[in-house]
Amino acid sequence: MQTKPEDPALVENTRTFLEHLARQMPGISENDLRHVTNSLADTRLDALAQINTRRPLLCLPTEILQIILSLIPDAIVTGSKWTLRPIWHMDVKETAMLLPVSRTCKRLREVALGCPALWTSIAADSQPISKMSLQRSRNLPLKCLLQKIISRRRSDDDDDEDPPPMVVEVPESSRIRELQVFTNSTDFLSQLSTCSLPALESLSVQLLDRSPLMSTPTIMLSKEHVPELRRLCLITPTLSPDCHDVLASLTHLALRPRGMSYLLPMIPAILRGCHSLESFHLEIPLGPYKPPNPSPSTSPDISSCPRLRRVCLLRTDNELASSVLSFLPPDRPNLTIQLLSLYYKTEPPSRSITLHHAVPSDISRLSIGWVPSVPKTSSSNTYPWGMTACGSQRVLRASMKSLGELVDLLRPSDSMPLSDTRELWLTDIFYRGRNGVPSPENAAYLRSFIAEMPALETVVLANHFRTFYANDDAMTLHLLPDAREATSRPQITTLRIVFGYGPLAWPDIPKPESNVVVDFANILSELESGAYDYLEHFVLEVPSTAQVNWGHVQALRAYFKTTEVRVTDCPPHMVLPDYYSEPEAWPDARPWPFSLW
Repeated sequence: MQTKPEDPALVENTRTFLEHLARQMPGISENDLRHVTNSLADTRLDALAQINTRRPLLCLPTEILQIILSLIPDAIVTGSKWTLRPIWHMDVKETAMLLPVSRTCKRLREVALGCPALWTSIAADSQPISKMSLQRSRNLPLKCLLQKIISRRRSDDDDDEDPPPMVVEVPESSRIRELQVFTNSTDFLSQLSTCSLPALESLSVQLLDRSPLMSTPTIMLSKEHVPELRRLCLITPTLSPDCHDVLASLTHLALRPRGMSYLLPMIPAILRGCHSLESFHLEIPLGPYKPPNPSPSTSPDISSCPRLRRVCLLRTDNELASSVLSFLPPDRPNLTIQLLSLYYKTEPPSRSITLHHAVPSDISRLSIGWVPSVPKTSSSNTYPWGMTACGSQRVLRASMKSLGELVDLLRPSDSMPLSDTRELWLTDIFYRGRNGVPSPENAAYLRSFIAEMPALETVVLANHFRTFYANDDAMTLHLLPDAREATSRPQITTLRIVFGYGPLAWPDIPKPESNVVVDFANILSELESGAYDYLEHFVLEVPSTAQVNWGHVQALRAYFKTTEVRVTDCPPHMVLPDYYSEPEAWPDARPWPFSLW
């Protein structure tokens, strides 16, 4: 801010006045000195306020500052057992992180206290902060976290008297819209189910239970207590099929049970009551168990889930998957299905149970390739093959043990879903060498599979995860049709090679010590052979950290009509339909399979 001409004189006059005041202080009465002190303190605060108004941050509009403050609180971590969290899961924020900001200066305090939405996350185990947040949130709906962990263990010396009844205290229960419960007490859970929560729309319950696996706890909910409940996530406990009134109004349901033997017969009964259900998420925990034989049951009423548009099944067998998918209306548009870590039961053999009704009838874009292990879960991947198939009315994502099992999903006997496929992504399988994937047998299988796509125009060789050891291998086009052996000339005209390593490619592990080397020597020799002379357009997408042999890129121009090079640090992905996104999803740029939808 520019200084006005009178400002130097004003500053000098102020200094002179203060010096004169200091000399006169011995003769001023105590009462007058208090008045002078108060006046000087007020003047000091006004001066500091003027200084703050000239700071760049505090000069921003109030709306912008409120957005900045909303990004400060972190999510409260409760040790959730989800491998892939349901995307409608909403985190409770640690509003205590806003307290230092609200006490920094008058301007930030006014901004923080003037935005009640900043204080709507309540952690009931922190009473002073909770009470303050309840006051500052005014009358807005609340997101609340209840944690109840009981550490006392009964010993032989304990008397046989029953413990006092547990009292569940829910702050401002009439205002709670989203509630997360984290407990190891079934008694606490039973008491909670009787609490009146008239505004509750989303409920997430995680029970740390030590009971036998065959006796999964069941939670009972009633319309009287939760009349507005729409989204329900349960880890360990499951919902009783007898909650007919609550089931009928649910739009989102996520289950991660412990005892599959107990749960399997209940799933059809639960789904039959979910007349408004839009999203269903079922996750089987890690660990060996023998899937039980489902009891005979009547065929599901297709009209029972007429609005179901999103299904995610993790670590299920084909019988259970087929049972769940049978609740999907056959003509349901804009449908999304995920069958992750899907396997076929072997005892008894049941491979005859197919999942063809989950496959899009008109696949226009297809991605198939190698799926890496999820970080922090296991060192090896039991289900290494994954795919994404996009059609005009549905999307299917799946991961299985073998390429053959995966491809079988795309080969219904009554239709040809690959006849309209125009774009094919081959992910992390276009290298050949010491770490090369796939094996020669799978490579031959893929080539015959690609031959079933008569309308294929674009092939994308995508390197999303293998960049950590790709330098030991050589890129190759050997999965593409060989023009010298084909009975008819392939229709493929565009070749894209994309590298996904960048700041967002794999955030949970360190970056490699050396940059990725992009070398096309092997591809140049393959192009020179004439086996791929049908290719006309070439596109290369690499991150800024890649070391590209630009001499090879220049040599590639001789084999294509057009050559384009793009530098990007965002992992390239196959374009998905608009209906694939979930409006309630949180921002997440991680690549599949680490993001749910």
